[in-house]
Amino acid sequence: VHRDSTFRTFNSERAEYYRNDKRFVAIDSVSVYDERENFRGKCGYLNYKMNDGYGYLLKNPELFVSGKDSLTISAEKIEYFNDFKKATASFNVETKSSDFKINSDFLLYFNREEKAIFQGKPVFTSDLARASAEEFQLHFHEKKITFAQLSDSCRVDFKTETEAKMQNWVT
Repeated sequence: VHRDSTFRTFNSERAEYYRNDKRFVAIDSVSVYDERENFRGKCGYLNYKMNDGYGYLLKNPELFVSGKDSLTISAEKIEYFNDFKKATASFNVETKSSDFKINSDFLLYFNREEKAIFQGKPVFTSDLARASAEEFQLHFHEKKITFAQLSDSCRVDFKTETEAKMQNWVT
């Protein structure tokens, strides 16, 4: 239970609690729900250090942020710091919403700032555009992109709402 009376739950086939280390490990068919942060997660292995406020998910981890505009993040490893104020996803990262999809090697997400940094040749795709660069910095408001900055070797192919194909581009 959080200080504000909301709760976080973990379910799994097997769980281990190490009292001296204040460390919690969940193994096989792990599911997570956090009421305060409004997200769900699943994986095959979860390790959470309560004193450090640090945890990580392995074995097909996936986080799902629900709400009006849901967001799903999957990767080979997902880490979270200080009660989800910051999260990282490493290797084969896929971030999906109803409006876009981004594939990258690495993702840093800052919850309070609603900011995401995608590195490792990220590729953004949506119905209206396809973009690539060495790095993206995206700012969100209520899970909608409000600002995007592409860095180094950038290319954006796009179409207007009245065009059928992405025939416009900028580098």
